Amino acid sequence: MAALVLRELVGLVAVSGAILLIGLILRNPLGPPILQTDFAAQTAGLVLTAGVLVATVYAHQGFVAAGLEATAAAAVVTALIAVSVILFWKGFRVGERLKRADEGRSPFGSLRDE
Repeated sequence: MAALVLRELVGLVAVSGAILLIGLILRNPLGPPILQTDFAAQTAGLVLTAGVLVATVYAHQGFVAAGLEATAAAAVVTALIAVSVILFWKGFRVGERLKRADEGRSPFGSLRDE
């Protein structure tokens, strides 16, 4: 049971991190021009939405199989997604990186000198 819960947790954290990383890649003004198109943004949005839905349903089913009630499993999945996004946002300083992208600099540059 613990292995099942750990697997669900790792999956949700991985999906949350991938969403933030792809968002930064698409906002990079120094990236390839093909990623600066509306088509790329819409495609990424579609893929990320599908990924979040699949991960959420899979995690919900895993928590229900581990013995949680369906409503409690939904609350746990929602909380895990929210906490992992907040931790990634703070840990990788995504807000500051998005400001760098708005200023025309790469969001993947070092933030130590600022």
